[in-house]
Amino acid sequence: MRYRQHEKVVTRRIAGETLLIPITQIGVDLQRVYLLNETAAAIWALLAEPRDVETVVALLAEEYDTPVQDLRQDVMDTLQEFERRSFLATVVDDA
Repeated sequence: MRYRQHEKVVTRRIAGETLLIPITQIGVDLQRVYLLNETAAAIWALLAEPRDVETVVALLAEEYDTPVQDLRQDVMDTLQEFERRSFLATVVDDA
């Protein structure tokens, strides 16, 4: 399974911070604005196109020169949080 940014979530960079802003049927939901830390922002940026967990982990490991095993749980936790907040769309691959 691959994940991507949900089209109903807007990303904004303000004063060096990355914010996710959900868009609802009635407009922007300012009560659900979410501030990302550096790692979550990097993961979010990679999800601009559909990617599976292992691809995200591998790209981050390469970018930050960090062992894959050190990143996998952080990526999984971040994706779970994004899912919980309905910030992700899933892309099911045809087998």
